[in-house]
Amino acid sequence: MDYKTPKLQPSQIARGLSRGVASFLIALALMAPGIVYSGFIINDKDGWTNIREKPDGKAKVLGKVHKHQVFFSTGCDDNLIYTDNWEPVTAADISGYIFKKNIIQISSFPVIASEYVWLEDEEKRFFTAQNDSITVTMKLTYNENRAVYHPYDIEEMVVKNGEKRTVIQPLMIVASHASFKLFIGDDGALYLQVHNGSDGEGRVAWYSIVNGKVVFSATSYTSC
Repeated sequence: MDYKTPKLQPSQIARGLSRGVASFLIALALMAPGIVYSGFIINDKDGWTNIREKPDGKAKVLGKVHKHQVFFSTGCDDNLIYTDNWEPVTAADISGYIFKKNIIQISSFPVIASEYVWLEDEEKRFFTAQNDSITVTMKLTYNENRAVYHPYDIEEMVVKNGEKRTVIQPLMIVASHASFKLFIGDDGALYLQVHNGSDGEGRVAWYSIVNGKVVFSATSYTSC
């Protein structure tokens, strides 16, 4: 049988090109040095650490970050001071500096479940990822009233860890693609990262899960 090259419709070609361009731009965005993407938590035996106004241990204390609270590096701001010992951060709308030895990047923890999908228009999406004992599911619904770049509502997010079932309240809507990763900390706490975006930009949401309950959640842009 002779093989015949299928004829693609203009809409199919355009969709393929747009996906390729979007993937390339997203990859560039995630490699850029100033991107706010991976969250941080504190690594302090006291269970909390200070956010200071300046990168100095004697500087004014603006607030505190507590155990399992996710916060973000703000390395995009050219007006900030950068040192080897202090990290510029934003935590619960407070921007300042935290001593680097007191923090840990969540992406350094093991990934126990992850999924990435492109979403087709006007389809209901349900996807899942799991390991031996933990399952993450996300259900997305197309919403024709949404803007073209963010057409999906997160209808449901669930993390099941053994007999514990955690239903998560979404912080955002989803664009033309979506991904999630579930990390497990040294103390058994779970950290769920949900990302969406288009053309290299978007939002990331983090959820801290301890003993089957969401104890903290936060969201931020993934580019500056």
